[in-house]
Amino acid sequence: MPDGQQPLVSQASPPIIIQQMPPPPIWTHRWFVRLLIVALALSLLYCVRLNSEYHDYFNDGRPPTERYQSGDKDASDKIAVIEVSGTIMPPFTRHVLDTIKKVKEDQHVKGVLLVIDRPVGLVADSHET
Repeated sequence: MPDGQQPLVSQASPPIIIQQMPPPPIWTHRWFVRLLIVALALSLLYCVRLNSEYHDYFNDGRPPTERYQSGDKDASDKIAVIEVSGTIMPPFTRHVLDTIKKVKEDQHVKGVLLVIDRPVGLVADSHET
């Protein structure tokens, strides 16, 4: 050995012990996946139902129509009765305004009775109607 040099000493690392864990039971994984699929399917069905209920509630889709109330059906002078009910929100507001416009343009209408049965709604739409 030359002077001033240390002898090479090998330092052995401790052995690595690998412990293999047993896999989880296969039935728990399958039931969990099935439960998630059922929950997803029920959630989608509920969303579809809510969407259809939303469209039934808000999308009347019909133009304003006339309905005979009382008096002479063939009279040339009429009194329009506009009934407004429900929450004051944009889809209904447009329907009410269309009805008022149609009544205003009808030459046979001599008066208007506006019946309002609404809870509180949006301020801008309440002002518009």
